[in-house]
Amino acid sequence: LTAVFNLAVLPLGEDLGDGPLPENLVPFLMEGANVPGQFRWVSSSTARFDPSIEWPNDIQELRVQINPNLLSVSGKFLETPAKRLTYSTQPLVYWVREIKSAMLSKLTGDRWTSNLQAERFRPKDSEECPADARIFVNFNGPVDADRFAKSPGMFEISDGHHHA
Repeated sequence: LTAVFNLAVLPLGEDLGDGPLPENLVPFLMEGANVPGQFRWVSSSTARFDPSIEWPNDIQELRVQINPNLLSVSGKFLETPAKRLTYSTQPLVYWVREIKSAMLSKLTGDRWTSNLQAERFRPKDSEECPADARIFVNFNGPVDADRFAKSPGMFEISDGHHHA
């Protein structure tokens, strides 16, 4: 995220080093997502936030507010956007890559597949899933494994019947 201000905030040529910024020079505040990273001033009137990880998927509402205490070099308050700034990232999506069953592989001489090929036997995009199945999934971005361990209900396990 980058903010360009209408007035210089830093004196020309000032170097703040690589560490955290003093609180009065933090350009904007972010709420709604905990993304590790660091603020830095790239010029006297341009500041940015560089995440130390890839931007996570599934940020639904990252609220950004210009630091109301930020002053220009001459001591003036800076213009701030009239509307609230919010950002989001692409939702986390997963899909079944493969389903393996040791029992059915053994019974069929390694010919079993989870794909139900005949249209008359399957609903759209369905897979056969035996009781001993190991389900392998892919995601469209980085996944926090701890998030799934803490919320196992994120995946709905179904026995093929509709549950209301």
